[in-house]
Amino acid sequence: MAAVKRRLFNILAGMSLLLCVAMVTFWVRSYWFVDEAYVHASGSRWDWYFVSYPGQWFIQIGYDYYKEYDPKTLAEERGGG
Repeated sequence: MAAVKRRLFNILAGMSLLLCVAMVTFWVRSYWFVDEAYVHASGSRWDWYFVSYPGQWFIQIGYDYYKEYDPKTLAEERGGG
């Protein structure tokens, strides 16, 4: 049982180290490059924005409220045409 715990700890520690290195890499890269990524799953109302600006980066999660009031979208969701 101790071997399993040790192996699990090593795997989680390795993943944490990789995440840390990736974050530092993106942070340093952001001083020279601006990156933006937009993710929207088909049929979903949620949007994800991944943005890096000089010396900073952030993730923004958005919700498409306009779909709630769009008659075509409402009709499709209710099984209509």
